[in-house]
Amino acid sequence: MNEANKQSSSKTPWIILAILTLLYALNFVDRMIVSVSMEAIKADFGFSDTQIGMVQSIFFLGVGILTLPAGILIDRWSRKKSISIMAIIWSLATTATGLSRSFTTLLMSRFIVGAGEAGFAPGGFAWIAEIFPKEKRATASGIFQMGIIVGCIVGMGLGGFLITKTGNWRLIYFIFGIPGALLGLLVLFMPESVRRVVVRPVESNILKEMLGLFKIKTFFFNCWGSGLFMVLAATTQTWAAVLLMRAYDLSEAKAGMLLGLVIIPALAAPVVGGAIADRMQKKYDNGRPLFCAIASLVIVAVYIAQFYLAGKVPLAAFVAITVLTGLVGSAPIPVYHTIAQDVLPVDKRGVGASIVLFVQYAFFTWWGSTLVGKISDLLGGGVFGVRMALLTITPFTIIAALLFFFAGKHYKEDSARSDESERMAESI
Repeated sequence: MNEANKQSSSKTPWIILAILTLLYALNFVDRMIVSVSMEAIKADFGFSDTQIGMVQSIFFLGVGILTLPAGILIDRWSRKKSISIMAIIWSLATTATGLSRSFTTLLMSRFIVGAGEAGFAPGGFAWIAEIFPKEKRATASGIFQMGIIVGCIVGMGLGGFLITKTGNWRLIYFIFGIPGALLGLLVLFMPESVRRVVVRPVESNILKEMLGLFKIKTFFFNCWGSGLFMVLAATTQTWAAVLLMRAYDLSEAKAGMLLGLVIIPALAAPVVGGAIADRMQKKYDNGRPLFCAIASLVIVAVYIAQFYLAGKVPLAAFVAITVLTGLVGSAPIPVYHTIAQDVLPVDKRGVGASIVLFVQYAFFTWWGSTLVGKISDLLGGGVFGVRMALLTITPFTIIAALLFFFAGKHYKEDSARSDESERMAESI
């Protein structure tokens, strides 16, 4: 048994995975406390829906702009040091959000949070791909993705409770800024990557090298498909609490607690989604892309129901629909990251994961929150404005499904080439 297999069969990969998952949870706590505090921030500063949407858009833009440099750093330097620095930066910037006194300083702090978080997911997925064998990657990535659900529950539930209890939206940014910095320091005590890959020197034209990855057809279609998929997913995360508060006249505490509770059933969705995708991959040559395509079409239907029925059905019925959206909406996310890792050369997995996120955030996700706010303002705001604005972004996910189908047509061939690069790296 070679060294990589010995390491993969030990407890070390699972310890690394556990700490990375906790950090991912805090990553999303930060995003969710913005969602649940949006109405309080709007009232405090006198913002419009467009301005409050920009607060989250600038965060996504920060992620998009810094994702590629972070991915290069992850592949060329050190995974644990890169992730440690990122966690400390975004945690300090989260604290700074609570200190903001103007629209400009609020935007600046949120941009820095996004910049700090930019390379975390690529680094995490690349590390997971390195320490787990291919047949377990989607499941391990699903566990990692559970951090999103845990973060959403804590951020929505506890964040909403603290805002209502204290009447101070700024306090939650101080409370949640500290744990991330501490975990960031803990990462430094983790073992370095368990399988070292011989990396070629940086080429003079690094941009050309990265663009060359789009020649991998599965990777190309997967990037753009996941980007369109995230327009709906990320924008809904931003506006879900606002929609619930306006539709049913709820406080931040009640809306946050309800959203936190309805997310709990979705806790296992990334793991289940990863496991289903792994099973489909055993049966079909394109099982993982096929799973993403089918899941995207299901997601469109349930999100349309959620948006359209907000305020039109009893709260209990709306909560039940929201539970369903949480279940189906979380399942494919770890899978499209796994698809990218499956088809990339082993020494390009960090930067390749960064490209996936760069496409998602720089081309798609960042404008969704502002677009919804702008359309809401044009329609007079309130529950009607937000409901109709959210409905306008659902067709993007249908296009995403088509792109995942196209990715599946090339997956078998591209995956075989990636396997060969991995065997060559392990033999060095």
